[in-house]
Amino acid sequence: MEKQEYAETIETTLPPKKSRFGVRQQGDSMRGVISDGADVILDYQIQPQHGDYVLAERDGAWMIRQLVIEGSDCLLRPAHVDTHPHRVQY
Repeated sequence: MEKQEYAETIETTLPPKKSRFGVRQQGDSMRGVISDGADVILDYQIQPQHGDYVLAERDGAWMIRQLVIEGSDCLLRPAHVDTHPHRVQY
């Protein structure tokens, strides 16, 4: 991920940790779980597990999706039913 500078900070009750960063959800692909415009705190040192929400890059676009591991298959699943999941290598 390319490091970017932002003039905005996100207020949180979490203790400070260098591996944490915030992103803002844009769009309705996670509607019902994460609202459009919601701030999301992520930690890149945590190994994602089945069912976790992850930040992923696909075709140059960043997205928040649920990680679904089914046997040897791995999907990035949106919450909104009109948005299709993506099969990925994990």
